[in-house]
Amino acid sequence: IYIETSLNYKRLFQEKHDVSGILLYMQKESQNQNVTGIQLLPYRKQSVVARAAYGYDNRYMLEGSFGATGSENFASGHRWGIFPAVGAAWYISHEKFMEPLENILSKLKLRASFGITGNDEIGSSSRFPYREALSTGGPGYNMGLTPGVNGDVTGAVGAGIIEQDFATPNLTWERERKVNVGVDLGLFRGSIDLIVDWFHNRRNNILLRRKTIPSAAGFRNSPWQNFGVTTNTGFDASLILKKQIGQVFASVRGNLTYAKNRVEEYDEVPQVYQYQAYTGQSIGQPFVYVAEGLYTPDDFDIVENADGSKTYTLKEGMPNPGTQVAPGDIKYKDINGDGIIDGNDRVAIGATKRPNLTYGFGTSVRWKQLDVNVLFQGVGKSTYFIDGSTVFMFRTGDGWGNILTEMANSNRWILGENEDPNAEYPRLTYGKNENNEQQSTYWLRNGAYLRLKNLDIGYTLPTALANKAHLNRVRFYFIATNLLTFSKFKLWDPELGSS
Repeated sequence: IYIETSLNYKRLFQEKHDVSGILLYMQKESQNQNVTGIQLLPYRKQSVVARAAYGYDNRYMLEGSFGATGSENFASGHRWGIFPAVGAAWYISHEKFMEPLENILSKLKLRASFGITGNDEIGSSSRFPYREALSTGGPGYNMGLTPGVNGDVTGAVGAGIIEQDFATPNLTWERERKVNVGVDLGLFRGSIDLIVDWFHNRRNNILLRRKTIPSAAGFRNSPWQNFGVTTNTGFDASLILKKQIGQVFASVRGNLTYAKNRVEEYDEVPQVYQYQAYTGQSIGQPFVYVAEGLYTPDDFDIVENADGSKTYTLKEGMPNPGTQVAPGDIKYKDINGDGIIDGNDRVAIGATKRPNLTYGFGTSVRWKQLDVNVLFQGVGKSTYFIDGSTVFMFRTGDGWGNILTEMANSNRWILGENEDPNAEYPRLTYGKNENNEQQSTYWLRNGAYLRLKNLDIGYTLPTALANKAHLNRVRFYFIATNLLTFSKFKLWDPELGSS
């Protein structure tokens, strides 16, 4: 069930004062049935939105908006979220003093805005989190005598009822404060068009399950709470160049976005080693071991066994990796210097899998009936780990599988043949190798790439010729996708990511 009604107003006074506004009310209800056909409580949401805008002489613009939304996820008194926003712009190029420059500086507009948005989504599995949730998934209880003992059948077992989630009556909206400053620039009557925006977002009251509640507190599931702060800062820009020389029309366009987020407050226990704190890092920042190449025979005391096999024991003074290793395995750096390689030696290295930088550029050229369109697309500031059975061959010990040729024929460490401590891949083992399959800088790859995304070449028949066939327009074209990719990563499509 969806209900929406709105009131709109717009009027121009004295050819200079442009006033507009809208008032909108929305209410929706959706009802689902589960597989047993039992009707569930309907999902409901309600909101009121108002916006007013004023423009003077197409030079000065001011706009304010207001939103109020009610969510069923929160208790009475915390249900409604209030989200205001305001924006202003100054069209400098429309000022009288700019008229002498209109052939050069055809457009100059400054913009700024501030607003607050909200989020109430916590996942469908945790509906009404402000209420206590009970479950029949607890242990059973023997009622009376034990069933089945000495032929006794009078006993019974009852299902236990447990408190699955504790009530969180003070839970409320997650909020994000958004600031944006921008400039629109046009040169030479539209031949050059540039748009640049800088933004800074701060999100707080993040809806999450607490991570540092001790088990002694008695929570079966960690409670929901508004906790945590993140920021996201960056800029994006787009540029269009247009030029016509005789019968040749050409345009070049490009766009670029860079964004960097940071965890300002995170629910974590104080770290023994500050370099392992998630606070201060980007969301999704990997913490990994630092690889120092591969072990060589010189790192071990070697004992020849009677059956011809060899036993490898790390020499005194070498950090203990906590598992059996041999020449050709990955060697890790002992970051804290305690002589043991463990979780305390993981450090924040590399960018996140989601790129901080995305960009694209292309060109279109038209000459008479022939046109050519080219689009390049790329990302930067991105890293990921390669893994999976194609990288860790024979990890399951079940024989052969599909193996990438690169893995079999690469510069791999082989005893007696290639004992290069900087080999591209470690020694092969049959079955899982705990040491080598750790996430480390050894498997970290640069996810940056640039690719020729689209190439489109077309020819349009002259209008007179198309009309003879009783057609308005006929274009023959050739399109190719992903023709070229430039990337340091060569194993598979870098856009796919890890494995």
